[in-house]
Amino acid sequence: VEALRTELGQQYTETRKRAEEARFSPAIGLLLRSQRAELPDTSAYRHRAAERSEEQAEINLELLQWETDRRRLQHADDTVADYLDGVRDDLGFAEQLDVREELEGVFRGRLTLYADLITQARSQLGRLAALQSAEDGLVRVVEEQRAFIAEHVLWVRSTTPLSPAVLLLFATAIKDLVDATTWIKTGQALLADARAHPLVELTLLPMIWLMVMRRRLSAKLEALAHDASRSTVTGFRPTLEAIAVSAMLALPFPAIVAFCGWRLASTGVSGDTAHSLGTALLAGSAALAAVNFASAICQQKGLGGAHFGWDRAATAAVRRALCLARWTCLPAGILVLFTESTGDDLLIGTVGRLALVAECVSLAAITQQLFRRSGAARAMLAQQHPGAWFQVTDRVWMGLLVALPVALAGLSLAGYHYTAVRLSSRLFATWGVIGLGVVLRSLVMRWLMLVHRRLTLQRARQRRAELAARQELPADAAAELPATDDRSLELRLTDIAEQVHRLVRLVVVVAGFGCLAVIWHDIVPAMGYLSRFTLWHGGFATGGEGGELVRITLVEALLAVIWATVTVLACRNLPGLLDLAVFQRLPFDAGARYAATAVTQYAVAAIGAVLCFRQIGIGWQSVQWLVAAMTVGLGFGLQEIFANFVSGLIILFERPIRVGDVVTIGDVTGSVTKIRIRATTVCDWDHKELIVPNREFVTGKLVNWTLTNPNLRVVIRVGIAYGSDTRLAVRLLEEVAAAQPLVLPDPPPIVVFAAFGASSLDFELRVFTTGVINTRILRHELHLAIDDAFRANGIEIAFPQQDLHVRSIPEGLLDRPGQRPSVADPEPATRAASRRVA
Repeated sequence: VEALRTELGQQYTETRKRAEEARFSPAIGLLLRSQRAELPDTSAYRHRAAERSEEQAEINLELLQWETDRRRLQHADDTVADYLDGVRDDLGFAEQLDVREELEGVFRGRLTLYADLITQARSQLGRLAALQSAEDGLVRVVEEQRAFIAEHVLWVRSTTPLSPAVLLLFATAIKDLVDATTWIKTGQALLADARAHPLVELTLLPMIWLMVMRRRLSAKLEALAHDASRSTVTGFRPTLEAIAVSAMLALPFPAIVAFCGWRLASTGVSGDTAHSLGTALLAGSAALAAVNFASAICQQKGLGGAHFGWDRAATAAVRRALCLARWTCLPAGILVLFTESTGDDLLIGTVGRLALVAECVSLAAITQQLFRRSGAARAMLAQQHPGAWFQVTDRVWMGLLVALPVALAGLSLAGYHYTAVRLSSRLFATWGVIGLGVVLRSLVMRWLMLVHRRLTLQRARQRRAELAARQELPADAAAELPATDDRSLELRLTDIAEQVHRLVRLVVVVAGFGCLAVIWHDIVPAMGYLSRFTLWHGGFATGGEGGELVRITLVEALLAVIWATVTVLACRNLPGLLDLAVFQRLPFDAGARYAATAVTQYAVAAIGAVLCFRQIGIGWQSVQWLVAAMTVGLGFGLQEIFANFVSGLIILFERPIRVGDVVTIGDVTGSVTKIRIRATTVCDWDHKELIVPNREFVTGKLVNWTLTNPNLRVVIRVGIAYGSDTRLAVRLLEEVAAAQPLVLPDPPPIVVFAAFGASSLDFELRVFTTGVINTRILRHELHLAIDDAFRANGIEIAFPQQDLHVRSIPEGLLDRPGQRPSVADPEPATRAASRRVA
């Protein structure tokens, strides 16, 4: 082990030196790839280390026991004396001496044996420790060399850049590739394997049967599409059967290709044409099966259109793109894998490079066809997700999707063929994961839609049964039946469906990122190479004396961008996830959940900002004095902003107002819709959104109509004419209040004879209802009902009246031609004056 560690250490040092001297040489790339394949597996050393630890523990226990027994035998004289005292009467003096000598000899022999055992055990422990140290050193060297190779292998050329000299080698490579002798031998090996294993060929019979039954399977798929398109279907079975039929349609040809690849790989040896072709066919059959299955889903009567509700134009465009990929990308990819499996540098650098360039260019053309501005797939995305982030940044991600395959082709032409092959394979796997995520999400959404439809139909049947029961019963009995709130049930079902949709979308995104992490995990170490490129220095480290300049490299900049992206996504989605998965299970009301969600969002934003700034070298030690100075300056210059900020935190924690509360602040009354860190949004009854600074809610006079109790009192004041029946008025007001469904029975309605007014008998009807909106509705309904009840029972609602008594009239005021009232009879003058005043 020590010799192997020394050899690998020297090899590692030499490899680093050669890589530094000739960093971009194709020979260095070949050396790194060959050493990467020859590095020993460290898992066996780790397994043996665990076994060795158990062995050391057992030896330590035995050593402890031997040490205890040895200490006990060191006091053997007392043991011998005790034994002889017990047999002194049975033995003579001479026999006692003989027994003493024999016992002492036995004990001395045991002491010698224990000493030898202890020495051997300690020697064994020393050897085990030395072996453990040697293997730990070997594992450390292997891991360092593996990390170095993983960091540099993608950044060195695997072949020479494309040049006229390389183009001249194409003819030689193609001539070797199409050599008839090689392919005849491969065919003969396949035939020999078929003769040697005839029963294995029988596994192709189900695939042949599926190819014969293809027309019937297509008809079955159309029938299932017809069943699924009916508006009354509530079962998920047609969709499951359609998935099985689509898999049967997609499976036969890929299965035959996989069988041929399996037999070729099993008959050949590693490196020859048959084994390389078999390996390439096995990998290509999986990709072909995925493409065929996706094409079956996008059929006119397939899963996409009939079951998932996808746009027909989009599915047709995807189907055309998959057909183009089947005849261009897949053959080119199989050829690339075949050349990589052969290990022939000439074949890889010529034919393999040409095939990879064709594959990447074809993928770029397919991507441009699908997601161009007038493309069907892009139109479907815009229809299903209007205003989403990818609609705003369409030019950016569209250019990246098209430029990425082209960039891989450029890498291959520049000599980084090994890098381009590794990245392109993971790019195709990424597209597969995205497609799988879209299908799974559509499948779950289909199931949720069927469940919602089933509940809706059940509710409709129940409603029809209730209506039928009401029609059969007498009018009095039907009126006593409780009414069902269909609107609340529909809203509840809609809310549940929306929450489940959000949860499904989140689960699919998280699972997709997990799959992408598995796909790209071995590419991540190569990013360490970017740490060579220093962008700037971010201050001094505090570890040593005087400090050391901290280098901010390209890796730190990329990590800062990643942290910023994760922070933005977390701020948008994590509070909603916590609200859906955690807060709703706790005894929190809507306002408490909103406060917890807002505080979580602020905390995530603060943590993300700290991590981003720290990643680019802006730590607390670098900005503490600046922050202190800015805090003092901003405290004076922006004290209102800070006051509103602190008031916002007080509102979130103390919760004098909550989202949904009806408040009155100053002359503004409305419902609280948003509570932000600086201001709160209040929507008044005219649906005008008023932005109120948070400080007003903390320091000003605030009326919260729904803080602890949503029940509000409504007082209706009504005056009746003098001489009306007051007891009848009281009874009518009580009946009006009892007939209103919005009036709460507890506290009960109260009718009060308030006062004898100047021109009316004043009554007050005091009732309670829930919510501010209901107070307005209830006031309107009570006014109408009171007016109808009083009008029907002959009670006059009084209005203000005043009597005018004229005591004197100026001389000549009431003079008329031909008429002069006398002083003795003032009544005519008084009546005339009354008419004129009126």
